[in-house]
Amino acid sequence: MTDIHPDILEEVEDCIRRVKAFQEAQGRRIHRDIKRSRKGREGLAELAALGLTLPEDFRALYHNHNGIRFKIVSQWEQNVLLDYYWPQIDQTVLSCKIQQVKKRRGDGVSGDRLEVLRGIPGTPFLDLDFDAVRDGAMPLLMNWGRISRRNYIGFDSTLAMLRSVCAAQDAGILRYRTEREGDRERSEIDYDPRALWDVIRPFNPRADYWPALIAGTLDWDMIELPPSNGIIPRDPEIDRLIWGEPGEYQRKWEEDRQRRSATRRKRQAAALLERLAQDQPKATETEVLFDGEIFADHHQFHLADINAEIDLGDDWVGEAMDTRIHCRSGVLVVTTARDMPVPVRVELHDAEPAINLEMADHVVLGKLRTSGRLVIAGPTDSFANAPRIPVPKGMLQAMVVFTGLGTLSEDGLDGQDRYSIHLWPGRGGGITVLREWDGD
Repeated sequence: MTDIHPDILEEVEDCIRRVKAFQEAQGRRIHRDIKRSRKGREGLAELAALGLTLPEDFRALYHNHNGIRFKIVSQWEQNVLLDYYWPQIDQTVLSCKIQQVKKRRGDGVSGDRLEVLRGIPGTPFLDLDFDAVRDGAMPLLMNWGRISRRNYIGFDSTLAMLRSVCAAQDAGILRYRTEREGDRERSEIDYDPRALWDVIRPFNPRADYWPALIAGTLDWDMIELPPSNGIIPRDPEIDRLIWGEPGEYQRKWEEDRQRRSATRRKRQAAALLERLAQDQPKATETEVLFDGEIFADHHQFHLADINAEIDLGDDWVGEAMDTRIHCRSGVLVVTTARDMPVPVRVELHDAEPAINLEMADHVVLGKLRTSGRLVIAGPTDSFANAPRIPVPKGMLQAMVVFTGLGTLSEDGLDGQDRYSIHLWPGRGGGITVLREWDGD
């Protein structure tokens, strides 16, 4: 895997650098996930072991990087190459293994681009079209699930794709949406296909579907799809390729989750002990601001500044699943174990309180900016009638303490779970988990 021409490797690395700079300039977070990793080269070796002839520019793409780790966020939030996800190499390996199974069984895989794009809905692919090599170049196809005008794009080669992305960035024809607009999602990229084709045409003279797309003569809705539920049936052999033997995927996922949780707990505990050794909390004056029940519809309730905008979008969900809280623009979202009325207590302190972490199931630090009055309510409650809470103006630190998380009934409707929020003046930092719940 080291026989990559230095000029190609240098150009690919320069393209990745420019893509990262563009993403950062657009205010997107995805550039942080484009990291150097030798795992890309390990995956390339596995692809070569499948007997596949890998083009030099594709190997250069993964030579020093391993794509983007899949995260539980909105689809568009993690897209980086025009409007597509750059998968880690193991997903491309899986894609090629599935194609080999289908070809061996004669399951309709052919050199036709639209056929090759029939992946597994919901699985992102960055596919090499091995059946359509011409003049030494291998087409690169990207898709996400079902074929549509917005979910399909093809390039003459990997290098052509990278050159096209950078040229489109430089031409200023790419725009990321900051809010949801009609059927277009927040963070989704927007461009005029005609303008894009004018810019990328020199790099993709063989992308013959583009003229049909621009002319509007390609009827995307008439392309044959699998049954109405959109799921392509998979036989047991392909299921084993994806998930392993029955129960293996769940076991590996659980082992990985426990390993990551243990590492995170050790790191956070060490940081907490260091902080406590430097600054022991003193006795604080305490005022109970609220002590009652809140209807935690959709497993959440909000503590928000009276002037805050509550429309949070969807990109906070993945974070809140891990930390159980989310903080943004004067809003603190607490994720609850039950989708029912739950007991909530809010206390105001003049300084950081001393909390016995061993008595809690889950403890996490956050922050909340206020104008002097807070509202506490569930997401479907009327904020006009919700309780108002007077607090100091400015930045408050917030410690959310979860107890009784392991007391839920089998149907999840009853339990002794409680949620205590401790507030005190201070700037604080980002979200920090001090004690993590290991249960469901």
